Amino acid sequence: MALWVVRCGDGANEQEPITKSIVGIGWSALQDLKQLPEREQIQDLYTKTFTTESIAQIRTNVAQIYSFRTRIQVGDYVALPLKKSASIAFGKVTSDYSYVKDAYNFLIHQRKVEWIREIPRNQIDQDLLFSFGAFLTVFQVKRNDAVSRIEMMLSGKTKPASLYETSIDNEDDNIVEENFDVEQFSRDQIRQLIAQKFAGHALANLVGEIMKAEGYTVQTSPAGADGGVDVLAGSGPSGFEEPTIAVQVKSGNIVVDAPTLRDLKGTMQDFGASRGLVVSWSGFTSQAQKDVRKSFLTIHTWNSDDIIDHITANWEKLPEEIRSTLRLKQIWTTLPN
Repeated sequence: MALWVVRCGDGANEQEPITKSIVGIGWSALQDLKQLPEREQIQDLYTKTFTTESIAQIRTNVAQIYSFRTRIQVGDYVALPLKKSASIAFGKVTSDYSYVKDAYNFLIHQRKVEWIREIPRNQIDQDLLFSFGAFLTVFQVKRNDAVSRIEMMLSGKTKPASLYETSIDNEDDNIVEENFDVEQFSRDQIRQLIAQKFAGHALANLVGEIMKAEGYTVQTSPAGADGGVDVLAGSGPSGFEEPTIAVQVKSGNIVVDAPTLRDLKGTMQDFGASRGLVVSWSGFTSQAQKDVRKSFLTIHTWNSDDIIDHITANWEKLPEEIRSTLRLKQIWTTLPN
């Protein structure tokens, strides 16, 4: 039994594979691959279709398409990184390859999946995230005892992290190494550091300082009973101008559900706030993500990725204490083709 990562297009439609119980890839110009089970057959079609690509691009893309078309087997695990929820969805493949002509562009080539669980990235060991860290659309995760450890996580258990495995076994591993996502790896390291340094109520203090840096007048509640609000923020010098915001902050492994979002509406009224913000370090359930869209004009959400984005956007305005704790540095690097 193998474990595969399959990225289904951009973040704008990332919930579509979940709701339709599928995974899929693009390269729609290739059309139906059902009669092309061999790598050489796919490569021949690919080179005739994409005539301007380099040898390296052809090699990388054919390897991914062939893996999706042929190497993935019914019963294998599949991991789908979700950008909006800062999590990874895990499931089991339940069908062979199929071509769906009228599907969304990034899902033309499909396999059916029984989704099991979404796990926030902050609950996954760093070495496993390292193994998941490639720009590629399709690749197999073979290192760090990944399959058995993910199986244990899906059952609610944990297994000690293994040491990094840096050996390269074959051509596919070479392709993964060449396309490693340095940005995502760095972001996961920042996520782990924030979780360590700002656990519990300290996360509410961090959110309060971020909102101060963004120009709000802020009152952060002390640790303990807070009446459902961790941070109050208002515009203007005294905080009396609109918008006025009631903020709930959920740290640790709490995944916020739809009822929690609905409860915030009542809490906003209790505190006289016109807007609400729910900050959940471990993200939101699928239903909560659907519901928040209906309340977009009054309630917004932040997950761990959003917190990182707000920190980096306001880095120079944050207190020295926070900057010395996190010790971040902006760097420039090249992207793979």
